[in-house]
Amino acid sequence: MLIYKNTSLKFKTLIHEYAHAQLHHKDSDMQNLPRGHKEAQAEAVAFIVSKYYGLDTEPYSAGYIATWAKDIQLAKQAMKEIQHVAQGIIQEIDELMKERIKELRQIHESSKDQDKNNKNEKDKEMQLQR
Repeated sequence: MLIYKNTSLKFKTLIHEYAHAQLHHKDSDMQNLPRGHKEAQAEAVAFIVSKYYGLDTEPYSAGYIATWAKDIQLAKQAMKEIQHVAQGIIQEIDELMKERIKELRQIHESSKDQDKNNKNEKDKEMQLQR
């Protein structure tokens, strides 16, 4: 459980920092928002993306967002602003994973073919021994 929790928090933190890069880069309209607003946005993105992949970071994320937002209206505004960014990050990860999944399927199919060939060879040996 501890390993899962640590991995979840590392993934969430990575997405949090990537969200900052997506939302607050030098050409962004949101570059000059107050720090609390930026942190609430980035953590909200991290929470949504983590949740999409089955990782529950709510106990940490909820407190983090509340601490930085300091008011419910700011938290709600940040949630609206991050929906597009969260969806974009999910699409990027899914695209990266699609290639990896394709590779794993090929390995699996190759392994199945090898197992089938091995079974056929054993069957032939058994018939010859009779």
